[in-house]
Amino acid sequence: MIFVNGYSAELLSYVENFEDTFKSLKNSRILITGAAGLIGSYVTDLIITANQKFDLNIKVIAVDLNRELLDTRFPDEFSATVQKVYTDVNKIRLDLTDVD
Repeated sequence: MIFVNGYSAELLSYVENFEDTFKSLKNSRILITGAAGLIGSYVTDLIITANQKFDLNIKVIAVDLNRELLDTRFPDEFSATVQKVYTDVNKIRLDLTDVD
């Protein structure tokens, strides 16, 4: 990936093209299952980029069974945005009543 001022040029382009969509998520908490996988990690990257670019205060709950991959993909420097949960989503029960 090509980075511009710390952002991937590709991610930054998508975020800027969908600025209104990302801004509508301001102050949200978003649960992403499979967060270390291909699609989940890309979606999480988009949210992190939008969060940093537009100061949106979005919190991501990143769920994945693969602890090593999740920790590698989203190191502690992202802890203000990304809360990691290491589990098989098929084996948990979540109280999502307060989730946006």
